[in-house]
Amino acid sequence: MTNIAELPTKDTITLIINKKNIDKVTYVFKNKYGNKIGEYENRSPATLSSRSNVARQFKQIINPKGDMKPNIFNNKFTELKQLLQLHYENELLIIEQEIADKKQAEQEKDTVKLKEAITKLQSLDYPLIYIGSIVEWFTAGERNNILYAFTVMQDRLFWEVQYP
Repeated sequence: MTNIAELPTKDTITLIINKKNIDKVTYVFKNKYGNKIGEYENRSPATLSSRSNVARQFKQIINPKGDMKPNIFNNKFTELKQLLQLHYENELLIIEQEIADKKQAEQEKDTVKLKEAITKLQSLDYPLIYIGSIVEWFTAGERNNILYAFTVMQDRLFWEVQYP
C-alpha cells in the first residue's frame, strides 16, 4: 500500500513519517500536475483538527470558492483523516518491520562474531595470555592491574564454589 492519498480533484497528499520521531508527520500536497502546493509538519492524521494547517489546505483544494456547507466539509475532512490514518498505520508497520529486520541482522552478526571468538579462544594453548594482550592493547598499558583484578576475582569465585 502507498502513503499517497488522492483527492476527488486529482490532487494528492503524501505522508512522510519521521523515522526518528514517529509522532512527526509531514503532509505534502501536490496538485493534479504534480507540482507541490504545500508542505506541513503535524502529528498523526487521527489528531488533526479542522483548524489545522492541513485542514486549511484541504479546504482550499476541495472548496476553493468557499460555498460548501461546514458540515459537508467536516464530513469530507473526517473521511480524509480516516484514509490518511490507514496510510499512517501501514507506514508504521513497515517502519517497525525495518527496525526488527535491522536488529535481527545485528544479532546474527554478533552471533557469528561470538562463535569466531569462542573457536579462537578454544584453539589457544594459553588463553589468559591472549586475553591479557588484548586487554593491554585496549587499555593502553593497564595490563598488570586488570590481570591482577581478574586473578583476584577468579580466586574469590573458586573459594565461593568450594566453600559456600
